Amino acid sequence: MEARRVPEYDIRRPLTLTGTNLLGLIKQVASIEPGYFGETFGRPFEEPLPWLQDDAEPNADMWASADESREWIIGLYDPGDAPRCAGAREGTRRGASAMSSVAT
Repeated sequence: MEARRVPEYDIRRPLTLTGTNLLGLIKQVASIEPGYFGETFGRPFEEPLPWLQDDAEPNADMWASADESREWIIGLYDPGDAPRCAGAREGTRRGASAMSSVAT
């Protein structure tokens, strides 16, 4: 993943008024894919994500906190680095092929 090559300062630097940073965007996508596709295909994500809980800070999925390592966040997203995401990602691939057969 190319994000591994971005210097630590740049990957965590807020790029918008909301505080969103590059690592936060990866975190957000890593949160949504397994959440949506995991529930849709009956393969929930194994690791609870604290920023998606009801009591979480607003938009906590859009930025990386100091205690969230780059490796951990990228590991949530990158299937090569995160075997625990495999179930949800398999569901995603199966769902895509199932939808293509419905469309034809």
